[in-house]
Amino acid sequence: MRGMVLWLLLVSGPLVAQEDPDHWLDLGRAHSADKQWDEALEAYHRVLELRPDHAKAMNNIGNVYFRQNRFEEASTWYTKALALEPDYLNALYHDGWVLRQLNRLEAAEERFRSCLVVTPKRDRDRRTQLDCMFFLGTLRSRQGDYGKTAQYMEQVLRAYPAHAEARYYLGTAYRQLGRMDEARQQLELHHELREKSRNREPIARDPAP
Repeated sequence: MRGMVLWLLLVSGPLVAQEDPDHWLDLGRAHSADKQWDEALEAYHRVLELRPDHAKAMNNIGNVYFRQNRFEEASTWYTKALALEPDYLNALYHDGWVLRQLNRLEAAEERFRSCLVVTPKRDRDRRTQLDCMFFLGTLRSRQGDYGKTAQYMEQVLRAYPAHAEARYYLGTAYRQLGRMDEARQQLELHHELREKSRNREPIARDPAP
């Protein structure tokens, strides 16, 4: 009898996994990490067969298309995820990014603004919001609103002083606003940060035993 129970457990284990959305979600992530895009999509779609309201699977399908530069398809799936979870920070940020690439600037700005009003739950969420703020600043720069560009970049740099690209946009905004000394200072800092990143020594590793 005990042997029969063990046999049933061994057989049923894989069957249970087949019906577990988390199993397929993890499998999709593993395939995506290996750039096995078709296999990743298959796994995520299996999640949706089991749970049609799985926003994370929809977001991850968007991420697969995002990584292939298939931005229209990516945005479609981010939009589906956000219809279920409007405060989904990663979906807001990534959809804003792809909409910016597609030159849908008003829609991109709406996504980034929505990102900023979400209450962050962890440090990673705060970093995502900083990214949204940075890209809001770049959109304002495109539209010639250099006062707003400067405000956004100043906020980014208060939280992350080593953000080289924020220094660049702040410097160019100051230049357009006639604040030449401040512009020069920010552009010099941008140059220094870029040089440091190029010349950074690799981390020494202990020799293998």
